[in-house]
Amino acid sequence: MLDFFRRNSQNGILKYVFGALLFLLMLSFGAWGISDVIRQLSTSQTAPISIGKQTITAGIIQNAVRDDINRISAQTKHPFSTKDALKYGVVNQSIQQLIQKQMFNNEINSMMLTGSNVDVSQEIAKIPAFLNPSTGEFDEKIFKVTLKQNGLTESKFISNIKNTIALNQLKRSIQPLAIPFKSISKIVYNHVNKLYTIQVINIQNNMFKIPAISMDEQKKYYKEHTASYMYPEYRNASAIILDTNEVSKSINVSDEQVKQAYNDNISAYVRPERRSFKQFEFATEKEAKDFQAEVLVSDVYSSAKKYKISSVEFSLMTKEGLPANLQGIVFKTKENLVSDVEKVDDKFDVIYVTKIQKAQTATLESVKNDIIATIRGDKVSQRIEDMKNNALNMLGEGKKIEDIAKALKIKLHTFKNITKNNLDINGKPANVPVNILTKIFSGNATDELNFVPLTTTSYIALRVDNVVKAKAKDFKTVQAQVIKDAHEDKAQAQADKVVATIKDRIIKGDKFEKIASKYHLVTLKDVVGTGPIKGLNIKTKTHLFNQKNQIAVNTFNGVTQVAKIVSSKLNPKLNKADYNNLSSQLVKSISDDMQILYLQQLSIKNKVKVNNKVISALFDK
Repeated sequence: MLDFFRRNSQNGILKYVFGALLFLLMLSFGAWGISDVIRQLSTSQTAPISIGKQTITAGIIQNAVRDDINRISAQTKHPFSTKDALKYGVVNQSIQQLIQKQMFNNEINSMMLTGSNVDVSQEIAKIPAFLNPSTGEFDEKIFKVTLKQNGLTESKFISNIKNTIALNQLKRSIQPLAIPFKSISKIVYNHVNKLYTIQVINIQNNMFKIPAISMDEQKKYYKEHTASYMYPEYRNASAIILDTNEVSKSINVSDEQVKQAYNDNISAYVRPERRSFKQFEFATEKEAKDFQAEVLVSDVYSSAKKYKISSVEFSLMTKEGLPANLQGIVFKTKENLVSDVEKVDDKFDVIYVTKIQKAQTATLESVKNDIIATIRGDKVSQRIEDMKNNALNMLGEGKKIEDIAKALKIKLHTFKNITKNNLDINGKPANVPVNILTKIFSGNATDELNFVPLTTTSYIALRVDNVVKAKAKDFKTVQAQVIKDAHEDKAQAQADKVVATIKDRIIKGDKFEKIASKYHLVTLKDVVGTGPIKGLNIKTKTHLFNQKNQIAVNTFNGVTQVAKIVSSKLNPKLNKADYNNLSSQLVKSISDDMQILYLQQLSIKNKVKVNNKVISALFDK
């Protein structure tokens, strides 16, 4: 799970923010179907949620939802209301997180699992979101600013990391300990990779002699299939899009404002002293002192090799970032020297300091862009609201969308001759974003405008300028295509008759070889059914293996395939890569099943009960 943290934190601290702990847990543990074991309370009970003897009060639920709303607002830089939280499922997610968090905390406490301060320090120092882009090293200022921007306190974040480490330990404890026997994996492999002999009859439509299609037949076919010869509905639309990121760029920030913000928050730009060091732990004081003495006459690397001891390495840690019992010993030891022996918890430690980075204050120039982004972020929500209100006022005055875009100094987006399938009038891709395309085709042509959410960071006011209804193409325009389609349909009708005859003869016991004397017969020997089969259309193959050795029939591109499995046998050859992959899948499948069963049993054990009516009443206002 901590690997998941590190992998995803490049995309921002949002992975810690939106549901901080349990959101990550749910992703890590997969979809744990527990809804069937959570009971609904009767309306006479007033506790919103009960988990065994414990309850989750209305206040806790409201605070959790409020925290999630604040975090989303901080991340997206625009207001996110309780109404939005209900609409987008945030309330339900917050409640599920509270339930799961309580259940797992109960289990963690009962198993006495926790993440140590050392573990926490190491994990935080590795998270890319907190690294300085210039040095690639952990930056405490970036760490604090990032947490602040996302509505998290340092203590709460560290608590989440500790719990996450404990949850990772819990997850490992329920992993299956036994790998399936090789013999079982081999049997499964051989059955999955059976070898089949398949016979296929290919009936080509062009083998049938079809008379010329008369004019009367053409017109009749056109009339019966008019829906196939239609011009699609086209729409033109114009839109104003207020995007947080784009609007933010338009907010001017003066050098004086930057300087003022820098001076007001100078403490946030002070980079404290940092130290890199190796921590050697010994069971007894004598062992520690012997090692220390050896280092003084030799060097730390030779001494470690001689005593066959490894160290825990820390990179550029601040004093505050270390556990209290390590702060003194680390920060009083000089660079490239070893410390005195000191007892830490139940061990005896010797510290070797490898690097000291003196405290320094970041220059205004080095943090200028960050300060500008922060100031813009603080102002962008209000700027968006002001622009929306100005636009709506102008609409009330009868102004057109073109005039509004000009007045607001933003781009007017126009969409010309767009079909519902996102094509232009020439049948080429129009490449209109799907969320905008949906809005273009969600109503009739109108001059009535209003701003509605487009994404989590943007609003759109869209006007459908005109609608060109779908209509049938002129017969003469499509006559050649009508002739071709009518010809194909007649040929296919002949092929269908042949297929019916083949089926009847197979039922009577005739062999494929005898039946296929007039047609093209292909025999596919020793083919594996798990992948594509050369000479067999993918849909034919799907039908064939779904039919369990019955006849499969499939028509595509003027060809009708009739296929039958003649025989099958176990695959005597073992592809090591495929075999190892299958074994891994078996282990993962067992692991996933155990995890789901574990959470279901945990839900039953905790007697989880939810009162939906009480919860709904909390957010009715």
